[in-house]
Amino acid sequence: MFRRSERGDEFPDEEVLAARNAATQAFLALDDEQRAVAEAVRVAMELGSGSRLRQEWTGIAAVGDAATSAYLTATQEHPLDGSRSTRGARDADEKALREIERAREAIRRFRAGHSRTLDEAEYAARTLPRTVQEARTALVTARTAVEGATAAGVRSRRAEERLGEAEQGAAAL
Repeated sequence: MFRRSERGDEFPDEEVLAARNAATQAFLALDDEQRAVAEAVRVAMELGSGSRLRQEWTGIAAVGDAATSAYLTATQEHPLDGSRSTRGARDADEKALREIERAREAIRRFRAGHSRTLDEAEYAARTLPRTVQEARTALVTARTAVEGATAAGVRSRRAEERLGEAEQGAAAL
């Protein structure tokens, strides 16, 4: 009688491969979406958008993390490299795919519900380097003007104080 080896030596059929491919593609999309929204939430929080946004995102992120865990468990418990039986791999991948799709939908709803705040945060993050550079240039120009006025015999304590405050603020950036 023919016996299958304990190692498995079983290679996946087309349906198993298709299920793994679908789960993998969905997982990669989830990872991208979750990372992008998490970054926008972080920036929004730094801009002072309130703790409600963070609290709501924490719950959504947990759903994404659970879906990620389901995907990783499926791929670890059911490798498709012939080292183990493929029995159960398709079901595990399809279950992970359902969880990933549920998580992606939750992220999309969150994103849509907070689109204005998140769009503003993403815009701020994109334009921040340019804004910081413009502020630094303005500070150098202001410092040069104050020093030039002082050298010409026109000293202004108020201008020096305001410039000092601006430089301290810039240092905090």
